[in-house]
Amino acid sequence: MRTFGERLASVAGWRPADPDGDQLLLRAQVVMSVSIGIVLLRSFTSLEPLASASQQDLVGPLGELVDALLSPG
Repeated sequence: MRTFGERLASVAGWRPADPDGDQLLLRAQVVMSVSIGIVLLRSFTSLEPLASASQQDLVGPLGELVDALLSPG
């Protein structure tokens, strides 16, 4: 999981030697956590509208989340 988080953070500009790198790595791990949470909720509950949302329904909200957490600025 750490490797995946580092890969995700590096796409957003994270570098291990960067003094502020932990913050971006944390944000990448939050994105991963939300993604895992969505998978679990969709698989094991009937929480609507999440349970019946299509891939297209999720693209917008997840894209906004990723942009908010991993975009520079």
